[in-house]
Amino acid sequence: NFSEEIFGRVISMSDRLKVKQGYKTPGAFLIDICGLKGYRIGGAKINEAQPAIILNATGTAMAQDVLNLFKYTRDTVKEKTGVELLAEPLFVGDL
Repeated sequence: NFSEEIFGRVISMSDRLKVKQGYKTPGAFLIDICGLKGYRIGGAKINEAQPAIILNATGTAMAQDVLNLFKYTRDTVKEKTGVELLAEPLFVGDL
């Protein structure tokens, strides 16, 4: 459940997000409204200026930190909005 302010932001954006298949919702917006900007796991952090970007905030983030933060973010957004975020990079190796 979201506040009336957030719900209003979604409604005001609806015309700009209409596509043939329905609506396109920016992942950064979903991460923001779920309160995840600045969230950290290990040395990895959700960028506060552009929430769709994961930063190595401490200079010591490991690949596992980034993967765990992505998974936590994906799961939180899915739980709160019903939308599943997809990873843009291709993950390789044993993570």
